[in-house]
Amino acid sequence: MKKYVALSLILCLMCIFPANAQVGKFFKNVTKNVEKDLVGTPKTGTGTSAKTMPEPSCACDPAETIVELGKYKIDYTESTISILNDGSVLIGDRTTDNFFIAKNGVTEGPFKKDDPRVTKFQSMEEGPDNHASLTVRFSNYITKKGDRYTISFGGKTYGPYDLVNNFAVTKSGDKFAASVTPTVIMTEAEGKIYEEKSKNAKTDEEKMQLGMEYAQAMQKRMMENGAGSTTPKIISNVPVGSGDNNTLAAMASIFYTNMKYDDILMASGAKITDLQGKVILDINTVKSSADHLFIKSDNSGYATYETGTVTFSDGKKITDLFNPHLIKVEGKIYLAYFYYSPKHNALMQCKVPF
Repeated sequence: MKKYVALSLILCLMCIFPANAQVGKFFKNVTKNVEKDLVGTPKTGTGTSAKTMPEPSCACDPAETIVELGKYKIDYTESTISILNDGSVLIGDRTTDNFFIAKNGVTEGPFKKDDPRVTKFQSMEEGPDNHASLTVRFSNYITKKGDRYTISFGGKTYGPYDLVNNFAVTKSGDKFAASVTPTVIMTEAEGKIYEEKSKNAKTDEEKMQLGMEYAQAMQKRMMENGAGSTTPKIISNVPVGSGDNNTLAAMASIFYTNMKYDDILMASGAKITDLQGKVILDINTVKSSADHLFIKSDNSGYATYETGTVTFSDGKKITDLFNPHLIKVEGKIYLAYFYYSPKHNALMQCKVPF
């Protein structure tokens, strides 16, 4: 009977540890606030020779000049581009290791790679891979006090929670969504202590006794906080799903702020849903990356991006471009994109009504 009890406790603990130790992986924010593309290489050189090349098929008139590469002696064939959601563009020149930052028609630089203005882009691209980095990236909203997290948004306070698994804010900053776990059955620190004590236990009797003590402690914590407090849930300043739908969404979905202008959506299986669980679009996100999926505000159509080509749901395609993203100009939504102009030796932006 003792062996049966001990085995049951061990199996119970084995089920508990992964659920809490790996919960961050379920909510790893692959929905980055950065669109990053390596600019393609033109067929012939840059500068004067590049000007003899034809403009790409995606070129538009008028187009907005993002940065004049010739002016800053940036070799297009040896450059990399990173773009943040606020419209800032980081151009890196491999031949000189210089970096330039362009925003709203103004270009600054050169900077070196260790300059804070450059490392800002790097930190944003890395995204939150763990709970600690969330507090750094979203320090305006998430605060850690002791071992618990509190969220402040729009003058309201949410929490405290044992874990903030994922967090997203719209471009305008008026909406947020977070996946949180109010109470964990066993913290990471407690898990490490248990593992160490288990290693030091000399007999099966000692190990069984240790397992029973921890099982009782976890059961007490669940009773004090309620069984529901140990399951992840979605919170927001806008309506979200309730009950089991909320829990399942919190465990299976990832937040995306790139798909629809100023909205937070989730991808789950072959469906795109809003925070309430309402299906917005049926699409296989394995074939069409959710990071490069764009949906019209009225849900009447969508566009996908892959390897320099944007494909609209009506079959229309635009090629030879990079960094498609949604923007709002004078109250209208556009799908904007960048392209390299040989004629101007510059990075240009076009926008399509969307």
